[in-house]
Amino acid sequence: MKTLVLLALTFLTLHVTAQNKDRIPVKQHKIKEVKRTKIKQHNFSAEERAEIQSKRMTLQLDLNNKQQNQVKAAILRQIKSRQELAEETKNKKTLAKREKLTKEEKLKRINKRLDNQIAMKSKMKSILNAEQYEKWQKNLARKKRPIAISYRQ
Repeated sequence: MKTLVLLALTFLTLHVTAQNKDRIPVKQHKIKEVKRTKIKQHNFSAEERAEIQSKRMTLQLDLNNKQQNQVKAAILRQIKSRQELAEETKNKKTLAKREKLTKEEKLKRINKRLDNQIAMKSKMKSILNAEQYEKWQKNLARKKRPIAISYRQ
């Protein structure tokens, strides 16, 4: 009986190790699927990032020249407000290391961020037509939710 169990265990081990070795491991597979081209902040100025994003939106939404210029201006405002917020955070971190934000400061930051999002949304609604705006909304929703990855090939 011992020999049968040992023999079965040996065959099972051989079977498992003889699996296809050229499959991509799970972590590497995730990285390959999720990897997107992102505009890194330290590589480009705010104007260059706004231009790149507006051109991407032009390709996605088929914007005309007037819309493209308006979108570029709106994106530039958004990037600059984010930079100001990042600078403010960086300054606070350097002044008081490891000092946590108070509840009021957190609430103020959240409200400011949400106000900026609302302003951007209303600005885009005034620039884009109904079809373009709907497509833009879908793209935003897709960016905010996690990407589903299939592990099977």
